[in-house]
Amino acid sequence: MKALVINATINEGTSKKQDPNGRDYLISTVSILVDFEPRSWKTPNGTGHSRGCGKSIQELPLDPEALPHFTKHTYPCWLELETETQFRGNNMIAIVTGCKSLPDIKAA
Repeated sequence: MKALVINATINEGTSKKQDPNGRDYLISTVSILVDFEPRSWKTPNGTGHSRGCGKSIQELPLDPEALPHFTKHTYPCWLELETETQFRGNNMIAIVTGCKSLPDIKAA
């Protein structure tokens, strides 16, 4: 999938929020820019809507082993993201496993 990537990050540490003994965490993501899309929502806590223009940030799960693929680029940049489908619990999700360079694309 072709995407305008703004960063790839790994955050890890130990949280004591839910467990006083600490719970290790590792969160790895690729952040991309996507076209802003207005939306509306209704929840038990209320309703709302968003309006706007431009781009929004979308975070995609990243295989931590793939981070070295992303260190070779200057951001923001257009990349071809490589993904594979994995199970997380009972859900199948796409995880970014690598990337390939694309020629420079000029903004319209």
